[in-house]
Amino acid sequence: MSHKRTERDLAFRDFAEAQRNYEAGREKLDKMYEEISEAKRFESQLVVSGGAPAETLKWSAFFLEGQKVRIENQKSLNRQLIQEMERKQEILIERARELKTFEKLKERQAERFKLSQKKHDMKTIDEIVVTSAAQKIKAS
Repeated sequence: MSHKRTERDLAFRDFAEAQRNYEAGREKLDKMYEEISEAKRFESQLVVSGGAPAETLKWSAFFLEGQKVRIENQKSLNRQLIQEMERKQEILIERARELKTFEKLKERQAERFKLSQKKHDMKTIDEIVVTSAAQKIKAS
């Protein structure tokens, strides 16, 4: 049974790791969106403050375009991380079911053994009583 429990524990560890990986990817994506917002705020501040150098706005536009590409790549990676997390979750569920089934079978086997032992004990007691009664009859 410890083998089944170990398998379940390992599956849980793998699932937790997949969850952490996805959360890290999601946080990275959120940070990318925040960087876009900051770049746009910076651009608008430059324009409002009295004219931004064209070169600065050009680099900001390059950054925004590059960031959009990085965001799409991160979204794709996050979809893969979600699929991996779901796969690990299915494995965890299966391992937990196997362990529970194994534990139930072990309980049933223990109950059968106890019942068998009880029947054996009753048979032994009956034999002792019959033998004892037969000896008393012979003795009288």
